[in-house]
Amino acid sequence: MPTRPMKSSAVLLLPVLSLLMLTGCALPASTGVIRLGDGVLQAQNPEEAETFCRTTGDPIRLLELPGTPAHRVRFRCD
Repeated sequence: MPTRPMKSSAVLLLPVLSLLMLTGCALPASTGVIRLGDGVLQAQNPEEAETFCRTTGDPIRLLELPGTPAHRVRFRCD
């Protein structure tokens, strides 16, 4: 009878682990890139922007938009 408590705790633990795994897959990777809307992204430097676009295989297009903070770049991954 010692296997019964382990079996019930494994059954309870399985849904929790599945939920954690799904949540981790749904969240984006942690980067310094900020999504501003309409496909425009902001990074701290051009290298970080290029690395971000490289993850999807899309080419980068740097944007010169008014109101861009100093030492930041705005870009799109097209």
